[in-house]
Amino acid sequence: MTLQHKLNGYKRSKYKTIAFAGHDLEVYVPTRSELMALDAKCQSPPEELVTERYDRLTQAVFRNSKPDDDGIKITDDDVLVQGRSLKQMALWSAISELRERAMIGLIGFKEGEDVFALGYDEISETLSETEIRDLVAAVETVVRPDYKAVEKN
Repeated sequence: MTLQHKLNGYKRSKYKTIAFAGHDLEVYVPTRSELMALDAKCQSPPEELVTERYDRLTQAVFRNSKPDDDGIKITDDDVLVQGRSLKQMALWSAISELRERAMIGLIGFKEGEDVFALGYDEISETLSETEIRDLVAAVETVVRPDYKAVEKN
């Protein structure tokens, strides 16, 4: 007997509405397995994205500092700034970007579409950093409700 049979024809609601900046937005609520797959994809960003972030970080560091400044150490394959790896920072930056793109991609999402279809440049041309963070937080409360959100229902 399947779970669907046990639930007697129950159909889950795939969308929830959130209010953002005076607009009602439909957010696709992925199943647990879909969310786990999305998280896994965000946790392993493409190497090109990490490399691009690393190049940006190293250019910014050397534009504002010199290699012999205190706190900057160059190794065979990385640059450390005050003991922090720029490669690790680039990786976390890429993971964060993918997570933001995924959460924003769930707005108005239809099955079969690519959640990552919107590029970060397109998102940042439309929204400020604060709006991006607020929107991602609003989507995450629907996708990953905390105790207080669940308690209301």
